[in-house]
Amino acid sequence: MLAKLKNLKKSHLLVLLLLADLFFIFFHILHVAPDEWLPYFSNDSFAVTEDLSMAEGFQYVKEFWIILLLGFLALRQHKKELIGWGLLYGYFLFDDMFGLHEKLGDFIAGLIGNRLDAILFASLELDDIGEVIGILGLGLVFALILVPSYLRLKPDARPVYRTLTWLLAALLFFGLGLDLFDRFFDSRLIQEMLKLAEDGGEMLVMSVTCWYVYTLAAPPEQTS
Repeated sequence: MLAKLKNLKKSHLLVLLLLADLFFIFFHILHVAPDEWLPYFSNDSFAVTEDLSMAEGFQYVKEFWIILLLGFLALRQHKKELIGWGLLYGYFLFDDMFGLHEKLGDFIAGLIGNRLDAILFASLELDDIGEVIGILGLGLVFALILVPSYLRLKPDARPVYRTLTWLLAALLFFGLGLDLFDRFFDSRLIQEMLKLAEDGGEMLVMSVTCWYVYTLAAPPEQTS
């Protein structure tokens, strides 16, 4: 698989995506600096951690590209096993745009407790636990779609599935793991660093995923 990717020579797209991510991360660092130092970057549109910021918009675009590329692979190249992955990234796009897992967390928290602001331990609240329960439930639904598709694949087609799974695991590590981890710290500096690692990590992983799916959809380069 790695040899195939090297032969495709599409690394220039990956470089562009990662440089764009680093561009937004750089401006986020300027944004969180004291206002008296850099007052021109105080607008939340420079923050990678804010909804509807410039970085968030770029993340929407990458997720949309991934959906289109997976749809192309499923329909034009007859790789029907990738439909489930397209649905998953479709969910990610709508979740990022409309905060679906936060709303689901609030709903579940309302079912298990009367106060959404009740602190359970550290800084975790009922809605945080509700989010985890909701995400686990959604994960089970997508697992029921993806795992049977994987088991039906021929051995030579499984490496693509495994690579997408590793990329998904990395995305969940940043998006879910670090999101809960920063609640255990009272230091604003540590919280800001972890939030940047969370959202910045999500951006970088999504860029790698976008590039990887593109290499699957792009025609192989002709060798002279």
